[in-house]
Formats: sequence, structure tokens, C-alpha cells
Amino acid sequence: MDNTADPLALLRDIALPADPGWWPLAPGWWILAALLLGLIGLLAYLGWRWYQARAWQREAERELQQLRQQLAAGMAPDLVLQACSVLCRRVALAVGERTRVARLTDTAWLETLDRLSNSRDFTQGPVRLLGDRAWQRPDDTESLDLAPVLSALEHLIRRAAQQAPRRAI
Repeated sequence: MDNTADPLALLRDIALPADPGWWPLAPGWWILAALLLGLIGLLAYLGWRWYQARAWQREAERELQQLRQQLAAGMAPDLVLQACSVLCRRVALAVGERTRVARLTDTAWLETLDRLSNSRDFTQGPVRLLGDRAWQRPDDTESLDLAPVLSALEHLIRRAAQQAPRRAI
């Protein structure tokens, strides 16, 4: 056979290069990975800040649950009422301006609690006991019904949490 006669017989297939590997990554992928890691870090930071901002709410709900258990276990209602008054003050301090809230008393204090809870429970309802009577020894401690007080306090905590919390209790 004479190869000079048929030049096509001398041709070979085109040699293709090997497929490119996935590593090392192209610069665009590195930029995308950095952006995703930054976004994940930002979301984690914001989640942590939100969790920390709600710490006062979790603590207040835990204390309210303890008050309910203590009342069921036979704790004197006047002591539970005093603890409720202290817890209301701490909730108001957590979401309000400390200097303004700390000096409130009597009607102004109950009106602030009404505003925080978006209700009239503290000035017109049975929860007005928190005004004067919380720190006075009641004549008949057995007649105090604290279920509305505890319910209003729970409502206060939830409504106050919807406002921007600023400080921990």
C-alpha cells in the first residue's frame, strides 16, 4: 500500500483535552461562597440578637409560671400579689424608659400598664389591686381571686414583647 496515494489514510482523530476538574474553583464561585458565608453569619448574628432581646420575656413568663405554681401550692395571695406587682414593674422597665417608668405610682402606674397591655384591665378591671393594695395587708387574704391578675399579667408580657424591648430584667 502506498500511503502517498491516499492522504486521508494518514489523518487521525482530533485529540480532545481532558475534562476540566471542579477544583480549583473559578473566582466567581469563591465570591459566591464568600457572600453566602457572610449572609449566613449575618443571619446568625441577627438571630442571636433577637434571641437576646427576648430574654426578658422568657424570664418574665418563667416567673409568672412560678407564681401560678406557688399560688396553687398554697402561698398567701397577698404575697403573690406583691410578686405580681414587682414583675409588672420589671416588665415595664424592660420595654420602657427606665427613668420615666421607675418613678410612676398609683394611677399613672396603672395607666402605663394599661397602655403596655393595650387594655383597661389595670385601671378599670379587677387587676387594679396592683395599685394600692399590692403592698397593704388585705383584711381577708382568702377572698383574693388572683386568676384575673395572673391572666392580665400574662397578657401584659405578651403585648409588651410586641413592642421593642430595650433592656433585660
